[in-house]
Amino acid sequence: MVHCAAGKDRTGIAIALLLAVLDVPHETIIEDYLLTNACDILGFTLGRHQAQRGVAAGDHPLQAMPDDIRRVFFAAHGDYLHAALDQMARDYGDVFEYLRREAGVDDAMGSKVQAALLSAR
Repeated sequence: MVHCAAGKDRTGIAIALLLAVLDVPHETIIEDYLLTNACDILGFTLGRHQAQRGVAAGDHPLQAMPDDIRRVFFAAHGDYLHAALDQMARDYGDVFEYLRREAGVDDAMGSKVQAALLSAR
């Protein structure tokens, strides 16, 4: 399980890297990331806050935030993920080399991940 507050930034990068290890095409990775926009993350966050704190959603600090700023926080923008993946490619040659050098994901580990996640059960 991978989790972050809005489910798009840390989670989006982590899942994008996992999908890259699984040889998912770059454009499909971006499309998957953009599925975040089909969810009401703000509504979910406000509802959880209300349930956990016993306060009205209108009392949440996110409600006081200007709409344009709130939209940046709660929307997935393909340009951000493209930029991250492009930077890895510029700095390391490709995403796989980034994973190899920075996360220790060698070919054997990549094969194990593929076998675990792509095998028919």
